[in-house]
This record gives sequence, C-alpha cells and structure tokens, in this order.
Amino acid sequence: MDSYRSFMESFGIEKEQLFEWGIKNTIFPGVEKVKEEWKNLLYRVYNNEEVYIRGYGRNGHGTEIYKSFYKFLLENEHVKEDPANNTKPKRNLEAMTGYKRNKNIFNYQTSHIFGHTKNIFLFEAPWNICYVPKIMDPFTGHEAKGSYILEYKLMFKKQAFKLYKDYIEEYNNIIKSLFIEEKIDQYSQILIDSYNKKQIQQFAEDCLNEFKIITM
Repeated sequence: MDSYRSFMESFGIEKEQLFEWGIKNTIFPGVEKVKEEWKNLLYRVYNNEEVYIRGYGRNGHGTEIYKSFYKFLLENEHVKEDPANNTKPKRNLEAMTGYKRNKNIFNYQTSHIFGHTKNIFLFEAPWNICYVPKIMDPFTGHEAKGSYILEYKLMFKKQAFKLYKDYIEEYNNIIKSLFIEEKIDQYSQILIDSYNKKQIQQFAEDCLNEFKIITM
C-alpha cells in the first residue's frame, strides 16, 4: 500500500498531470549562467582556491578526511565545509536565477538534482542545483520510496540532463581521468596511522559512491 498513490486516487489527481506540472514549475538556472559558473568552479578547484562541500558524518565530524583527500587528489588546500549544508548553493542559485526564497518566490526549496554533496565538483555545480516546488518534495526527497518516486525522479533527472548534457559529460570525463578508485585506495593507505580499519573502509565506500559518473 502506497499512501501517495492512495492520496492521489482519493482526490482525483492524475499522476501524469502532477508530474508534468512539477517539471514545468521547477526553476532550473539558465544554460549560459550555468556555463559561466561551471567554468568558475573548475578554475577554483584546479587553482587551489576556495571551494565548498557538505559536511561528512554526524555534525560534520568526518569532513576533515575529505578535505585531506582533496589536498591529495587535486592539491587543493582550501576546501571548506558549508556552514549550513546548503548556504553556498543557495547563494549561487539566487545569483543565477534572480530568485530568492521568501522574497520573490515562495514555497520553493533548493535541491541538488544528482546529489553527491561531498564531491568537490558537484556540491557547487551550477547544473546540479535548482528550485523545486515544495509540494513536489515527497517525490524528490532521499527518504521517499515507491514506484511513483522512481518515475518522477527519472523525469526530473532527465530534464536536467537534457538541459545540461554538455557539462555533465565534461564532469564524467573529469572523473574518468582522475582514476578515482585507484586514488581512493592510495589515500586509504595514508589514513592507516590516523583512523581505524572500519572508518577507512566506510570512507572508501562513501567516497567511491560520491564520485560515480552520471548516467541516464
């Protein structure tokens, strides 16, 4: 039994119409703005400038392990933990779209389309953030489950892929060129003196997942 399905059937809400409305009313940043901000992000990543990620672990206690990884992987010593887990993406989205929540748009939330918020390339990636109508959160939230959720999330991601295909493919090529799995293995050896085996194994699994390429 799926309560979402039951609710929609009880009130005569057609799934297809709701899903189409959700995609239509999602605010995706314009392609030209995305191109500019993506170029800026890559410059900061590769030139040892300030870049943000979301905190790792309970209350961000494990974030240092990611910061050290980026120093090892990309020679970037200026990776910062976002102070409120979404501050930097919110500001970037406001700048790209001209919209600000509770100022000129209401009942919207900032959403990471593909997730992977500990990934230095994806937390701030301008093609990975958008404004989602809060009424559609039950269909995009990470806690939601069921066939309706899977169907809507696929539509949602396909729309982003359609808009930002060139930048997503560029990201995928970057990840392939970094040989992430090999680098994580090398970095894990460095951690032996500072972390226990379980902590290292958990980080390695989580990090590998964070750096998956994006496919449809």
